[in-house]
Amino acid sequence: MSETRQAEETKIFKLILNPMAGRCEHENVIAISDDMEKLKSFYIGEFSEKPYQHEVNDRIWNKVFKKGSILEWYNDKRGNYYATGPFEEEWVNTESIESLKDRIYFVE
Repeated sequence: MSETRQAEETKIFKLILNPMAGRCEHENVIAISDDMEKLKSFYIGEFSEKPYQHEVNDRIWNKVFKKGSILEWYNDKRGNYYATGPFEEEWVNTESIESLKDRIYFVE
């Protein structure tokens, strides 16, 4: 037996980056928003004034995001290799937005 239901959906935008430590080929959703321009502004605002090096346990890390920011330990995805950049969009069930906000940083 099947049942047809209608669900309200909302378009969200995701900031997806790969971590510097661990498996760098993995990508993580770092932040979401219902406004792409606000998410882009957040992303650009997290860059440090200039790239810097950070030594941890005799290892040098080259970083581009502000020290202490939620993006500090992620790689920059700007550039030609990533045609879409670090952003994706997705339609999600509107009722699930609040639970997403509990798990993922939400840019308002």
